[in-house]
Amino acid sequence: MKIAAPPRRSRLFALCGLSAAMHLLVLSLVAKHGPGARSAESGAGLPLVVRLAPLPAAEPGAAASVASAAASAPSASAASAATPRRPPRSAAPVMNVPAATPAPAPSAQTTVPAGAPAPGGEPGAQPLSLTMSSLRPHYQIATPGAVRLVYQVSDGAAPARSGPAAYLEWRSDGSAYVLEMDGVLGRRSSSGVIGDDGIVPQRARAWQGERMLDTTFDPLGQRVTLADGAEAAAQPGTLDGAMVWIWLASVANASAGQLRDRIGVNVADTDGVHALRFDVVGEEEVDTGVGRLKTWHLAQYAPPGEARVDAWLAPQQDWLPVVLRVTRADGGVATQVLQRREAASEAASAP
Repeated sequence: MKIAAPPRRSRLFALCGLSAAMHLLVLSLVAKHGPGARSAESGAGLPLVVRLAPLPAAEPGAAASVASAAASAPSASAASAATPRRPPRSAAPVMNVPAATPAPAPSAQTTVPAGAPAPGGEPGAQPLSLTMSSLRPHYQIATPGAVRLVYQVSDGAAPARSGPAAYLEWRSDGSAYVLEMDGVLGRRSSSGVIGDDGIVPQRARAWQGERMLDTTFDPLGQRVTLADGAEAAAQPGTLDGAMVWIWLASVANASAGQLRDRIGVNVADTDGVHALRFDVVGEEEVDTGVGRLKTWHLAQYAPPGEARVDAWLAPQQDWLPVVLRVTRADGGVATQVLQRREAASEAASAP
């Protein structure tokens, strides 16, 4: 019996189908066991690692700006729409106030000129040379011009039409000074220098009757020598009792805003070094021999039972005192009121 062979075309289709099946089988095996499958399987259990590239270096202050921007990010768009961007502020002016720890200054020197008044007005005294150090004025100052003020003294708070004369005589060439005064505060004098360290006394004198008491200053050593020879520590800026009035005028001349609710300075006198403080009472008008003047009333802070001084400083008179009043410990009062102002040249020849 003969078996009929399939036609040729049928065999060709069968071979193509078998070849396609073999190719699919090979591709399946390669996909399952090939290199790509192994690397995928080996990485399947590893953790995901993300690396961030470092930011470029920022300019000074940028970190603070970034932190500030991040903190305000939720409302940044609303704030920027409501508030315009401010321009950068310029640095505020710095007052001439000593720092907590003053930096050393250059070694410049301020020397009393050869023709300037010597300490205490004595001829032949050696000039004082000051090396600029850590001393610094506590306030800005602008000293008044040379002048002689003549006052009239009266007992009591009200001025009298007649009474003993008093005076305040101030001479300065801008680097050296001499001050002499007599009146309700007693007879006093002061001499020294003016420079980058402000007003620096060298010698102060006070008269008790015919007795003359000297106080000498060593600003570099920060001490004073009293009339009895004892020494006392003195901080930079310490004045004598006469120079307080020129210092107050100089502070107000530089800027009246420096006269605040209370102003104080260390003072060396025949009893030692102590703090002198004044309360700024307010603006008042007073009658004087040169007319009615607007003044600032300053009252010395003093414990009960101690003498106190009140002063009326007039801007029209370079902030010098036009009225000085002393209230003694026993309650008695003495007042001196300005009568006239003289030029420095006239003051030099006045008796």
